Parts: sequence; C-alpha cells; structure tokens
Amino acid sequence: MEKVLKITRDASANVKTLKDLESKGFIKVNDVMLEGGRENRKFSRKILPGFCIGHTRIGEGVVAGDNNPYEEIRNIIGRKNVGDALHLEAHIRSCNDYFVTEDKDFLGNREELNKRFDVKILTPEELRNVFKQT
Repeated sequence: MEKVLKITRDASANVKTLKDLESKGFIKVNDVMLEGGRENRKFSRKILPGFCIGHTRIGEGVVAGDNNPYEEIRNIIGRKNVGDALHLEAHIRSCNDYFVTEDKDFLGNREELNKRFDVKILTPEELRNVFKQT
C-alpha cells in the first residue's frame, strides 16, 4: 500500500478536487485555523498557525519559537500577506507533504520557497497529476 500524503490546503485551493483525491485514499487534507480554513467544515483535520495578534483567535494559535520562518516567508511572498505567511508556517511546522494552493503569491515564489524551506507547493490539478503518474 502506498503512503497517504498529508496535504495542507490553502483557502484558495479547489475543495472539490481535494475531496475527490481524499475520498480515493490518496491524501489527507489539513486546513489551517485561519481565513477559509477555520469555517470550512468539509475538512475536519485542522492545524494551528503561529499566534499573531489581529490574525489568530485566542485558542487557535500556538506560540512560535525563535527559529520560526514566518518573517522570512513574508519577505519572500510579500510583507502584506500575513495570513498567507501564517498558512505556510503552519504547513512547515506540521511537516505535511504538500502545500496546495491556487494563490499566485505562493505559486510565483514556489521555487524560492522550496529552496529555502524544502516545501513542495502545487495547485490542486498538479497534485491530481501526481497520482495519474502512479
């Protein structure tokens, strides 16, 4: 039996595609307790972001350590993208296999993010293609 991949879903990622892959047993989807992930009831597994005043609710974040990549992520994807940086930080801390998004801030910087943090960023369709090749 092949390994079931752990996915972190960005709020922009197509839910239908991910639910299809999850129902086939290929992936387990994790939402981050931010933005659309907090309210999304289609995926029950939730991971907590680093606590950031004004962006996370009390009880829905963790205290980040000194080696937290949040600031460096913001420097790469744009300083204004606080929620996006929190999403990716939670993914990195959770050691999930793929970060799935349709957000151009991530996709346009995925090579640099992969090089710096060893993260694999895919669109939902690119993730589907991973399983077509097996």
